[in-house]
Amino acid sequence: MNKQVNHVLITRTDGIGDVILTLPLAVALKHLLPHVKISFLGKAYTKPVIEACGAVDHFLDWDAVKDNDAAAANLLRANSADAVFLVFPAKDVVRAAYAAKIKIRVATGRRWHTFFKVSHRLWFSRKKEDLHEAQYNLKMLSALGLKSEWRLDEIGNMYDLHVSPCHAEVAQSFLKADKKVILHPKSHGSALEWPARSYGELAALLVERGFAVAISGTERERVAIGEDFPWELVTDLTGKLSLGELMQAIGTVDAVVAASTGPLHIAAALGINAVGLYSPKRPIYPRRWQPIGPKARYLVASQHPENGQLPFSAEEVLNKLLR
Repeated sequence: MNKQVNHVLITRTDGIGDVILTLPLAVALKHLLPHVKISFLGKAYTKPVIEACGAVDHFLDWDAVKDNDAAAANLLRANSADAVFLVFPAKDVVRAAYAAKIKIRVATGRRWHTFFKVSHRLWFSRKKEDLHEAQYNLKMLSALGLKSEWRLDEIGNMYDLHVSPCHAEVAQSFLKADKKVILHPKSHGSALEWPARSYGELAALLVERGFAVAISGTERERVAIGEDFPWELVTDLTGKLSLGELMQAIGTVDAVVAASTGPLHIAAALGINAVGLYSPKRPIYPRRWQPIGPKARYLVASQHPENGQLPFSAEEVLNKLLR
């Protein structure tokens, strides 16, 4: 089958962290089949992440066609892929791949909307098995008869991300510091969060130890963080950097602290000291979503907090970061 496959489409039309943890699939595929062209279908806002991956040859914008079934099918048909990995098998994406008549269509067989529309069904259960999200993604390679079992330490070096220096003026004084940390307090609701006041306490401890500290996020997230935060101690980057610029900034810092969200996984993929904060509750626990990288680490609460806020002290997180 490998000789029949010259162009593979990978689809992941959800968040930044999900996309980051899918990039090792592209890197593994390019390593195992160097001749294969790889296209990646994603949301428009994840384009900078996808295009930063050296294994991806072409980006397809799902947002440009998602509201029109015919346009979506035409986009995928014109892409002329021999196979598609429907990593995040959204109904409309599966429908488009089927309508585009992509010969090899790989997805879970455990959903009704995929069962009759894919050619290769995978039967593992992300809910019941005990693997990392990136390991589940790599299992899709089994449909092409390729190595599909990968250790986390292998995956940690399988992102092939390349970023240039950050030239955003607002970040220059921060980036010139000898020691610098980015804190990313919010998660768009994708993860359980550590309270903003705890991030403030951590910022104060870091400043005492000679670190420059920046806060990243969107303008809306800055409002959610609130004015009780010690903004005078930090560089406020919220709402001031594009995703590409944020990636560039992350690539130059000593550490990033965040819940299980996109910037944390970007840092891990770039080989930065990434400290993730987690609940032990399935399926949001670190076994499934921990950052993977040569300098990635995490803290996990002893039990799932009923109040919805992670209970770590600033000193605990500082010690994990410095260690």
